[in-house]
Order: sequence, then structure tokens, then C-alpha cells
Amino acid sequence: MILMQLIHLTQVALAGYGALHSYGAITNLRTYESTAEKAARYSNEAERQLHETRTTQGAGAAALAASLGAALHLLLNGSAFQGGLRAAVMMAVVAAARAHGRGFWGPPRGEGRTAGEKVPLPKMGRYNEAQSHTEEILKVLDWTTYSWIVAAMVGIFRGY
Repeated sequence: MILMQLIHLTQVALAGYGALHSYGAITNLRTYESTAEKAARYSNEAERQLHETRTTQGAGAAALAASLGAALHLLLNGSAFQGGLRAAVMMAVVAAARAHGRGFWGPPRGEGRTAGEKVPLPKMGRYNEAQSHTEEILKVLDWTTYSWIVAAMVGIFRGY
């Protein structure tokens, strides 16, 4: 029982840390919102980039919020009946958001670089900050996915 509480407490901390970075990324990206919307009127690629930016940031924020809510619920109410199943569902939700975010913000396909090796854009300070926040969000989503895998395994083996 104490092991599950530690896992859920860690998940709460991860979600809170991720939420801070999510807020920073979204706030910085909103600085360029009107310019991006204007460009999207004239370019299909700009429209696609704007759409992907919005959906990946939203998916990351939603996954972190869901993880926070589930972890708090399981922490405060115990991992009662089907705790392992809930953890498996949360693992799938967080992993899907992580994959969606990495698909857009990660390195181009076929390149072995990490997301952190993206080249900053000149004279785009707040965008570069948003990119750094997003890289941190992706790391948090990685760790959160792993934590839900551990919670699911412990829950299933312990009968929670």
C-alpha cells in the first residue's frame, strides 16, 4: 500500500511540474497566435503547423491534467478495486499524448537526434522558450508513462 502511495505521490509531482511547463509553453506560443493565424490563411503548411501546435499542446496538457486527477484520486482514496486497470488506462492516455507530441515536436523522421537538439530560431525568443518548455513536457510525459506502467504492474500483482 505504501509503495502505491509513493508511486501516486510521484505522479502528482510529475503532473504538477509538467503543468508548469505546459503553462509556459502555451503562454509563449500564444504570443505568435495572431501571426500564425494570418499565415494559415495563405498557406496550407502554416495552417497544418498551427493545428499541430494547438493539438499537441492541448493533448499534453489534457494528459497531465488527467494523470494528476487520477493520481490524486488513487492517492487519497487508495487503489481500491481495479486500481491496476485504471493505471493501465492512464498509461495508455499519457503514452498517446506523448507519441502525438513527439510526432510533431520531436526530430524529423529518420534522424537520430533527440528533441533537445532542435535549432533555436533567430529572433523568436518566446517561441524558443516554448520549444524548451515543450521538450521538458515530453520528458515529463515519458516519466509519467513509466510511472503508470509501474503502478499498473504493482496494482495487478498486488490485486489493487
